[in-house]
Amino acid sequence: MAGVPFVFGNATTSIPLTNLDANFNTGLTIGNTTVGLGNIVTTLGNVTLTNANFGGVANAVIYTNSGGNITSNASVFSVNSATNVVSIGSIGLAANANGATGKLILRKPDEATGNPAVTRMLDFAPYYPGYDEAIVKASILSGVDTGTQNGVLGFMTALGGTLTEAMRIDSSGNLLVGTTSSSLGTGQSAYILAISASGPNSVYGTNATGNKTFASFNNPNGQVGYILTNGTSTTYATSSDYRLKENIAPMIGALDVVQSLKPVTYNWKADGSAGQGFIAHELQAVVPDCVSGEKDAVDADGNPEYQGIDTSFLVATLTAAIQELKSIVDTQATQISALQAKVGV
Repeated sequence: MAGVPFVFGNATTSIPLTNLDANFNTGLTIGNTTVGLGNIVTTLGNVTLTNANFGGVANAVIYTNSGGNITSNASVFSVNSATNVVSIGSIGLAANANGATGKLILRKPDEATGNPAVTRMLDFAPYYPGYDEAIVKASILSGVDTGTQNGVLGFMTALGGTLTEAMRIDSSGNLLVGTTSSSLGTGQSAYILAISASGPNSVYGTNATGNKTFASFNNPNGQVGYILTNGTSTTYATSSDYRLKENIAPMIGALDVVQSLKPVTYNWKADGSAGQGFIAHELQAVVPDCVSGEKDAVDADGNPEYQGIDTSFLVATLTAAIQELKSIVDTQATQISALQAKVGV
């Protein structure tokens, strides 16, 4: 009579039907545990599998040893009961390892000795048809400074198949983009950005002394401004190309506009320091281009939305006013000369 087949490893055998009852509840002993063939299955105990394959390693076996630890006969998978680190290949996953309180800890199994350098902890190799999924496209770094417990977190991206660190958060809380240090050096990339927790809040750097654009401001109409540096100075530019303008005409009446301005002195409420300039809404009434925001504006919660002033937009008006004033002075000088000639002065 035929039997009921069952498979272990790569061997197939069978249980004779004459040994089974009508409900298939006859017990089958595997290791030291009885498993029912019907609707009842109990937990397997000390079971040894042979000819198995795990993680590409032949004859790899995962099992619970006499100490209650999950382990394996290969280097692919193991659990260290002292550190609570589950090792899968060269990477360890830990829960509360060595007193840490994180829910899940990603660490190198050999971190217990020495201070590891900053190293790749998590690689990303997404698969796209036609591309090699084995090539890592991005990676997350971690480690500590040599001889210290100061940690860093870095992010790498691939260009042409080569991973390069693109961003780092150092132990001082500085955000570094395009560099691993907030100090410029000959080995730095073309541009760096360092947002510092202390000292200068932001450091923008380059390894060149020629013209470099550090920021470009764009909208659907194109570029509307930029910040540019050279070897000695910084330019804050707003768009002003003639190709962007039409109906160009000389400014007139600028002297009257200047006469309408109300320059004032004042003290700031925040610290009592002295200041000089304009009141935003008063300047807005005369030269609207100089002022942003609206008088007495508030947000949805009733908090003030303060107006701002950019007095650089007054330059053209002041220049035209000076030209008008010079024209008046020149005319008066001519008239005075003529009168002097008449009286013989």
